[in-house]
Amino acid sequence: MQDTPHSAAVIPLHSGYSTHTAIPTQAPLEPPAWLSPLARRHWAEIAASLNKHNIINELDQDLLAVYCSTFARFIELDERLEQTGMVQVTSTGYEAETGTFTAWNKLLKPIMAYAKQLGLTPPARVALRLTDPEQTDLFL
Repeated sequence: MQDTPHSAAVIPLHSGYSTHTAIPTQAPLEPPAWLSPLARRHWAEIAASLNKHNIINELDQDLLAVYCSTFARFIELDERLEQTGMVQVTSTGYEAETGTFTAWNKLLKPIMAYAKQLGLTPPARVALRLTDPEQTDLFL
């Protein structure tokens, strides 16, 4: 097979869904213009590694963009939490979560879901493990 920017090799994988997956060989993905500067920095870090290990292709670009955007918002909220704290005292004297903490906390679940889909968690990387006995890199 000739390597072109959009060629793919079929490599057997251990998976509950399929015994073969197309692993793309391609040029690095570019972030969409609408990403914030912080999300773009995260994209650069993540996309380089995912590309290096042939885990993503252009079909995953939107998912990666949403992950990076959500992660950037999480970081911005985390920085704001340093100033506002997680708890506030209400007008009636009770302690309650701050709005910033509530928003921060709500982003954890989608971030983890996106991370799993992109192979960014240890279990997700193990699920991508190649069946080739010569393959020793579990983190593709």
